[in-house]
Amino acid sequence: MVSVKDVFDEYEDKGDDNGVVGYHGQLDIRPPYQRNFIYKPAEAKAVINTVLHGFPLNVMYWVVDGSNSYEVLDGQLIL
Repeated sequence: MVSVKDVFDEYEDKGDDNGVVGYHGQLDIRPPYQRNFIYKPAEAKAVINTVLHGFPLNVMYWVVDGSNSYEVLDGQLIL
């Protein structure tokens, strides 16, 4: 299991055309085929409360994209 803290490590939003990375710079959180989904404030608050209470988030599926990098295939996490 990967913690939210680990996913956020080296998090960088490189803008709409260049994507978002995290997980020590090894995870492409928003590959080109992912929809650009934004939570409404109430939904974002619910996700934050979930994390703060130590409850698990939805499953995120990652695929290997190179020797030591990954990309989110499904279950995009908005940070």
